[in-house]
Amino acid sequence: FSTVPCIFFLSVRAMASTAPMTAMGRAHFDGVGAGTTIGVDMLSWSVSQDWTNRLSTVGYKIQKQGLHRADIDDLMSLTTSRMDTYHVVGILLLSFCISWFSGGVSTSSKLPSWFDSLFLISNICAVGYLVISVWLALHASTAAHSVGVRLKTSVFRLSIPDPSTIEGLKMGLFSVSEHMKNLPKQVPDVANSALKGLHSSRKSVSEYWKNRPKTFSELMPNRSSKLSESSTSSASDVWQSSVRVPHGTSDIPMATFERHATMTAESEFEEPAPCYDDQKHFHCFLEEQCRWLSYDAFARLCMSLGMNQMLQALSYFVVGHVQVLSLFPALLTFIAVDLLAYLMMRVDTRDDVHGRKQTFLWLFILLLPALFSGPALFLALGARHERTARFLSTPTFMIHSTILGYIGSHMQKPRKTNRREGVSLPLHLRTVNYLNVVELHRQRVFEVVHSSEVRSLVVWLQSAREALRQEMESIMAEETSSMFVSHARRLQSECRRLKQRLAKRLHEAKDMAGVLSDLKAEEELMLSEDALDNFDMWQDAPRVLNMLDALRSSRVRRWLEVEQNKVVDKWYAEFLNDSIDFDLGIVMTTDLPLAGQERTALKIAVAEASVVHVEDGANDVWIDTVGDEALPGPPTHGRFVTYHAFVEQMTVWSSAASQAAERRLSRARKSRSLARVAQEEAPRPNVVVQPDELPGLVVRNFTLSCAFLWTLVCVFHIWTGLSSSDDQSLSPNTVEAVWPEPSALFEVRSLHCNGSVALVRDSHTLYSFSRPNAGELWYGSELGHHDDGVSLCDTTDCHAQTATLESGLRLMLEPADGSLGPTVENTEALVSVWAHSSSRSAVVARWDGEELVVTTLRQHTGTAAWNVLRRLPVRPSASRCGNGIQCHSESKYQVVQALQLGHEGQSLTVLSTSEGVYRRSFLDVWDLESGTLSGRWFLNTQYDAMCHDSRRLLFARRGVSGAVVEGVDLPFWRGLTHS
Repeated sequence: FSTVPCIFFLSVRAMASTAPMTAMGRAHFDGVGAGTTIGVDMLSWSVSQDWTNRLSTVGYKIQKQGLHRADIDDLMSLTTSRMDTYHVVGILLLSFCISWFSGGVSTSSKLPSWFDSLFLISNICAVGYLVISVWLALHASTAAHSVGVRLKTSVFRLSIPDPSTIEGLKMGLFSVSEHMKNLPKQVPDVANSALKGLHSSRKSVSEYWKNRPKTFSELMPNRSSKLSESSTSSASDVWQSSVRVPHGTSDIPMATFERHATMTAESEFEEPAPCYDDQKHFHCFLEEQCRWLSYDAFARLCMSLGMNQMLQALSYFVVGHVQVLSLFPALLTFIAVDLLAYLMMRVDTRDDVHGRKQTFLWLFILLLPALFSGPALFLALGARHERTARFLSTPTFMIHSTILGYIGSHMQKPRKTNRREGVSLPLHLRTVNYLNVVELHRQRVFEVVHSSEVRSLVVWLQSAREALRQEMESIMAEETSSMFVSHARRLQSECRRLKQRLAKRLHEAKDMAGVLSDLKAEEELMLSEDALDNFDMWQDAPRVLNMLDALRSSRVRRWLEVEQNKVVDKWYAEFLNDSIDFDLGIVMTTDLPLAGQERTALKIAVAEASVVHVEDGANDVWIDTVGDEALPGPPTHGRFVTYHAFVEQMTVWSSAASQAAERRLSRARKSRSLARVAQEEAPRPNVVVQPDELPGLVVRNFTLSCAFLWTLVCVFHIWTGLSSSDDQSLSPNTVEAVWPEPSALFEVRSLHCNGSVALVRDSHTLYSFSRPNAGELWYGSELGHHDDGVSLCDTTDCHAQTATLESGLRLMLEPADGSLGPTVENTEALVSVWAHSSSRSAVVARWDGEELVVTTLRQHTGTAAWNVLRRLPVRPSASRCGNGIQCHSESKYQVVQALQLGHEGQSLTVLSTSEGVYRRSFLDVWDLESGTLSGRWFLNTQYDAMCHDSRRLLFARRGVSGAVVEGVDLPFWRGLTHS
């Protein structure tokens, strides 16, 4: 023996391999034993490598699941943070719009009422859009957050293995002695091979073990196959499915660790191409995104529309305040804000929808209201052409209604052409396209509406198919009641139109079927094809029945041969069977009480019955089947039947019926096959959540409602302009007043309005009343007593008017002290005075019972007398009229109850009563600068006194239980509404 076995023996003992070596015996302490020891070491090293790879695979799976959970976090936080932004911006804009209502501020009271309507309706639309936007964003944020939590807690949980699972991953080293039985008896070069194996590559060792006899572990199922399943499986499903080989099993031959799981894990690192498992969480997100996708998109749409309506309302609001300073800057501001609204719309929409033509068109449409309302406002403020301004502003209401109506009608327009239903997102918005944050190689974000498009396709085809079926059933019901079938009735235009519509929709649906492959859509396509096949046979059935009835008549059968009659009877039986199979309305079924059902074939209509031509050698016989008689010649209408033509037509009919039956059977088999494949091939439940149609319907209906509101206001605006042609009227409302006691006996002789204070005079006393608001008048104090005279009060102090001459032409104005007692000699006169303290001038309007006169006075020094500069009589017949104001024929006023001069004496308001059988009170407003009667308003009640400030008119009259004061908003006229 050489010394090599001893060296191996010592090394084996040093490596604690005594148990295997003792089992082999001393006789085997040679190269074979050394090779076996090296093999055991290599096996131990391979098992350690495989154990490490298994743990690494587990760690890799857990890290990948963590990455998926992080992706879900990012996707959900993107939605929730965006909705938070919508909430902040929407609530800020909403509070700004509501402040216009809650603050009680609209536009200036000097503006016409139609301009206030433009502001109010625009602001109402803005508030509605912003409220809907905030609410949709709230739903989207809640849905995204809850779905994200559900996905992380139930679907994408980390698969953490428990200790027993990790223990199950271990591999045992099997008995080496059992393996030695399979080695050859003489291995002379095993030692040298083993020594060389110490320096050989891992590949040679692998080749050695690869060529060994198959062992039990290689015949076992793949223990690690479960590790390659979806990373989203639960820990119990993955790890409990692993196969654990018991450690130290002596009855199993020695085997190497199977490397399939390791190679699979290595191949996953070598091929980084995305697989379904790597994108499954994206698919789940896209499917769940349908729960809030439409809410997100339409919340942004409402934000954009609300911003547009708010800027529109802002343009009208700004005009109401700026025009007080200057009219031209107000109009420029109005146009500038509308231009800003267009720029905001330009930012909100995509670039590809803004060509030159589209840009010019939208800019023109958005600025078009300003082109009408601007000049109309200029006429109303400057030249007092109220009626012209009213009708010039009418297109503004129509334009707003048209714009919102157009937007609302296209809000739910499907993405496919010639479609009537469906859910569509507002893809013209730039931010809606940013929702496509996940782009897979098989599916994009907007393809998640697949199921809804399929449903729309089915409804689209069903409507056309049902319409055709109902029309066919209606015609068959008429035929059944008359017991006659009419070919002409089945060829009518309505049937052809419905058939063409179904054929057109079927053709378009087949083009979409490749994109929207779905079992339900496929079934509807098959049903539509069956309906078209059935319609063609149903329409042609009366013509075939006509030929059969003609050849089966008694006189014709006598001329035909026996074989020919048998052929006719055979074809007739087959035709009746086809009629029953395809429900052609030829065979009528009647239920019998005892015998079941009775089938009766209908007859062809008498007017459509054909003449039969029978060739009998050299003679031609023409038989009228209706009268069952022979004719001398061919029929005048040219319709006749021959046996040979009948055979050709029936051959064609039989072929068409067979093909239709085959197509129906083929489609039925295909439908069953699709259903079976859909059940068998689905590796996982494919639950597609439908995008919610509610947001689109809500926004669409609200937009159309706003358009209808604009239309309604436009109609009312036109009707008001037409109805206020001649007799404009005022309808004052009752003002709550507290009078001095006894209030039932208090009478109002005159009123004077001065801001929040009103001066009321009865027969002898002047009283002060406070006006906390437009609807209340509260008694304050008693100012003084006098028998007659007129008091003049402005915002700073009060003056008293005193007549110094008997003619009453020279008057004095001096500060009032105490009782305000200076008097006017003519106690029956009504006088109104406007004094200019700075220029020492005054305007006096006086009614003496006969004539209304306006006098202009001037005082040269502080103590000098007042000189009369001009004295003008005011007569309705002498006034200039125009601008929609009716000319009046009365030469002068008959009765005047009250007078009041306007700002700087430019206008004069006269409360008068018409003479005649029907006495009516009316209010005239005069422009004293131009001498024009600016307007006349009729009142439903006679009043005793009147006054006005810059906002309201107050009227006083005697009521049943005392004095009554009523108020109404002041009509707009220049010089009348200044404070």
